[in-house]
Formats: sequence, C-alpha cells, structure tokens
Amino acid sequence: MLGLSIGPAGAALVTRFLRAFLFGVDVLDPLMFAATAAPLTVIATHAIVRPARRATAVDPVRCIRTEG
Repeated sequence: MLGLSIGPAGAALVTRFLRAFLFGVDVLDPLMFAATAAPLTVIATHAIVRPARRATAVDPVRCIRTEG
C-alpha cells in the first residue's frame, strides 16, 4: 500500500524528465497512472498470496520435528 502512494508521487516528479518519450500522452495523465498501477498491483498480490497459501497448508508441528 505504501508503494501505491509513493509510486505515483515519484512518477509525477520523474515525468518532467521523460517528456521526450511520451508521445500523445499528457505528462500527468491519471488514466496512464492507473493503467500502470493496476497490473502491477495484481501481479504483486498474486506473488504474495500464492506462497502464503502454500505456507498455511503445512503443519507447523511437523515442520519443527523434521528440522531439528
């Protein structure tokens, strides 16, 4: 969540240096910011949830007995 607030603010600051690469897009276009943040949020959520589900499927007592 912190990245979703810091990221667009940082991107807004960097866009003035990237104007030469932005053809036909406004520098602070909110649709482009959303179109970039949405897939990254989905990917990050998937990267967090999948391993967490696998970790919760393991019996903790069994893991402790096998490690020692």
